[in-house]
Parts: sequence; C-alpha cells; structure tokens
Amino acid sequence: MSIDFISKLKNDHSNFGKGELGDNVPNSPFELFEAWYKEAFDTNQVEPNAMHLSTVSAAGKPSSRILYLKDIKKKVLFFILTMRVKKEKK
Repeated sequence: MSIDFISKLKNDHSNFGKGELGDNVPNSPFELFEAWYKEAFDTNQVEPNAMHLSTVSAAGKPSSRILYLKDIKKKVLFFILTMRVKKEKK
C-alpha cells in the first residue's frame, strides 16, 4: 500500500493563515461560531453540523465523541447523540 499522498501533504501549510483571527474577533463567541458554521455549510463541507467534543475526567482521563448540531436558539446549541454514546448513559 502506497501512502505517497502523505508526503505531499506533510509540508503543505498553505491554509494555515486562513484561521488567523486578527482584530476581526466579534464580541460574542456565537457570532464567530455562526460565521464558521455558515462558511462550512456554504462550502458544502461533509456534515458541517458534526462537532467533536472532548472532556477530561477528574482522574485526567480524556474522552471524546462526535455530536451533531441540530439547532441554535437564543444562543443555545442543541445537539443530538446516539444511545450508544457512553457519556449519554451517565
């Protein structure tokens, strides 16, 4: 199996500057989130509503899962999970 594509990508930092916020940070983090979400949706990203959430237990053990954003109302984010998610059972 050839993984030549990795050698092409490992030194490609052409998109690194795109994420710079500079002085254009809005007062509300929701404004920034909505702009990022709209950009993901408008550029036809695969599942733009998929979010990766990580937490750490009191013992320092990390846990990660994928959530799906279903709605935003009055600056509240609504997500959907599956019952197979360990965190939801707690």
